[in-house]
Amino acid sequence: NTPQVITEWTNLCDLLHKWCGLGSINGCLLAVGGGTMLNPITTILGFSPITNTWKTVGELPEPRCDCTTVLLPTGELLVMGGWDGPLSYTNKVWRAANIIV
Repeated sequence: NTPQVITEWTNLCDLLHKWCGLGSINGCLLAVGGGTMLNPITTILGFSPITNTWKTVGELPEPRCDCTTVLLPTGELLVMGGWDGPLSYTNKVWRAANIIV
């Protein structure tokens, strides 16, 4: 079995925020937090490839950039680590349920 080699890329969309955590749910892309280490943000955006649009779908309880996200089989989104303020890294893990995109 020869592995498939990706030979062509297509630009899907541009991210609205730098340094965000990425995930997906129900066929949509989630961009969680972002901003900069000095000015992290709380916004959670959802991107629909069908309508080719971004919309705000939620807010984090605290600002976060450069975080990691995992979507659990239960539909819960975990947001882990990241910068939460001026040069301050956090090890908190947040859990969100009932995400509708």
